[in-house]
Amino acid sequence: MPALQLPTFDGRYSEYKNFITSFTQIIDRECGLSSIEKFNHLFNCLRGQALETVKAFQVTHENYQKALDRLKSRYDNKSLIFSENVTALFELPASNKAT
Repeated sequence: MPALQLPTFDGRYSEYKNFITSFTQIIDRECGLSSIEKFNHLFNCLRGQALETVKAFQVTHENYQKALDRLKSRYDNKSLIFSENVTALFELPASNKAT
């Protein structure tokens, strides 16, 4: 069986739910990992604005949950997720449907 690749997240609201669900299932619920190992995995999965959101936290046992909470408070926003999805629809190329 091939190794499972960890998800990445760059701060697009429309991608947050997929990211956090995968990250929670693969890393956060893994009892064999310490909080510091989970925190390092989290840092390695984040890019761009998402990484900037938690970069100020020092990698410690106590700060892992705080970093997850910060991501949730910033990106788990149904209105912004909806808005980003609608904007993406309007940015799709027009269809040249022949009649």
